[in-house]
Amino acid sequence: MERVMTTNRINKRLKVSATDGWQDTGYRVGAQDAPKVILRAEGEWCTRTDDRKFGRRDANGRTPNSGATYLHKVSGDKEYPYHGGDALMGQLIGRFGESGEPFLVGNHKSFRVDGMPKDVSLWLCCNDPLDSAKRDNDGALDVTLELDDARDVFAPRPQHFDRPSGRWVDD
Repeated sequence: MERVMTTNRINKRLKVSATDGWQDTGYRVGAQDAPKVILRAEGEWCTRTDDRKFGRRDANGRTPNSGATYLHKVSGDKEYPYHGGDALMGQLIGRFGESGEPFLVGNHKSFRVDGMPKDVSLWLCCNDPLDSAKRDNDGALDVTLELDDARDVFAPRPQHFDRPSGRWVDD
């Protein structure tokens, strides 16, 4: 089933599995008027079921709720889909389209998408070698994808106080 998102204000929740490699979110990057996308991820997944203490990871690639941090740096290791300078095993990563360049998402990422092609979708993945994901990964992250009209909510705007409602309203 193909999921296509086409509205301008969306707050969509989805699960991204550690075992399924690259997963299409159904969000077509240039198909909306909203120029900004915000991704938030919660939860944990495991990249090594044979050693859960070491393999448990949050979206930033860190060991959650342990008091200790076991970082497994993978920068430069081409077995990992994302191997940039800040790459860690188990991070949530993304790309635009089936063959786009991977980028770090982590537990929070916002980016502008104005001017991008209408037919390119956003894909998400656990940063772990794809050939071993089915064998030794488990779990999933809860990801919220929100489209934002990118207005600066702190920018001054004309308002007046509406006495009957008892609140400030935009002019």
